[in-house]
Amino acid sequence: MEKENEDIIKQIFTEGRTIKDLSTGIYFKVKGTKLQTTLEFHVEKGGDPEVFRSWSKAQTEDDTS
Repeated sequence: MEKENEDIIKQIFTEGRTIKDLSTGIYFKVKGTKLQTTLEFHVEKGGDPEVFRSWSKAQTEDDTS
């Protein structure tokens, strides 16, 4: 079971892969073991700029709490 979990994680975190977070609608790019995004990347992948701006604002507000 642990080996299966490791394989799944490796598949998910394939360098350069695009992942769309279904709960937020934000597009991310896999960079190493992290997910990165920018407004430009999100829109390039078909995302709504207003969704990104709202999400980004919420992230900033959460960081200051």
